[in-house]
Amino acid sequence: MSTSRIQIRLSENHLILNGARAESAGCVLRGSVVLNLPSSRRVKKIWLNFSGRIQLGWTEGHHIHNVKRSIIDHTWTFLDAGKKSKTLASGQHVFDFELPLSGDIPETVRTERGIIEYVLTAHVERPRFHTNYFATRNVFIKRQVSSTATELMESVVISDLWEHKLAYEFFVPYRAFGEGESITVGFKLHPLVEGLQVQRVSCSLKEYVRYESNDGNSHRIHSHQICFDEDFRPRRITEMIEKQTTLVVPKALEMVQYDCDTDLIQIKHKLKAQIEVVEPNGTLTKILAAIPILIIPGSLEEALDCLPTYELGIPLPSYESIRAPHLPPAYEQHTIPVRSIATY
Repeated sequence: MSTSRIQIRLSENHLILNGARAESAGCVLRGSVVLNLPSSRRVKKIWLNFSGRIQLGWTEGHHIHNVKRSIIDHTWTFLDAGKKSKTLASGQHVFDFELPLSGDIPETVRTERGIIEYVLTAHVERPRFHTNYFATRNVFIKRQVSSTATELMESVVISDLWEHKLAYEFFVPYRAFGEGESITVGFKLHPLVEGLQVQRVSCSLKEYVRYESNDGNSHRIHSHQICFDEDFRPRRITEMIEKQTTLVVPKALEMVQYDCDTDLIQIKHKLKAQIEVVEPNGTLTKILAAIPILIIPGSLEEALDCLPTYELGIPLPSYESIRAPHLPPAYEQHTIPVRSIATY
């Protein structure tokens, strides 16, 4: 077998599915198989296969769950000489291919216990006693979240009161973050009694992966910490403290996966915050809070660029020009409060 003579070239390094599985219009896989011959060669068959598979496994007691499923299997045949062979001249031979993919096809996933992957394999079969040629290439499929710009850009606030002794608040400026982007987590601590001491405030990004069995009767949830930061400076607090910490989303898929919701693998992310408080009597208490966020392909800016835009053929009158005195104020005159999510 030889890979030096044949290449698989793709029009795009990654395929992007926009929207949820039920609403996505899908995408198109396009590319070329390129065969480079230094001299004329006899060839019997040239074909290309595109396959996708899901494989995952975990142990539950004495039972081992192994799930294997084929997603897609498609083959293009560019040349078939049957039992004979055809002589191809020296030089470069290009075979184009194209395949529309449904919007409900699952995106690429690689976790510790499961994978969803797609592979292109090109073959050049030659007569007996001659070396065959082959090449393989992975195809990465990503899905952009189905959200409006407002939903992606909205801030998230978690605030609560601990035993009427400490009011606290955690704040994230956006709901979605891309690979390599920084997550700035702001926090406020407001003591309501005297003598409280804060030992540590920490924040971590955690990934939660849920694996489903084929029959849906069993599942396994695995979580692990992606990154961590803390403010460790024991101090007595007599007034409100307002500070921030920063986490960076890794760029490598081996370290973090995107949020996804497929039949057999679901991935979600949370920021887990912890406050360690020492009461006047010496009791140490750990206060926990969780902030759900999205980890998305590319960057937040790229995700916003993928959202559809609409143009009106006939301009509509402005809101101000038709507003009657009893109607609510214009949008820019109204301040929308930041949404608060209960601690859990």
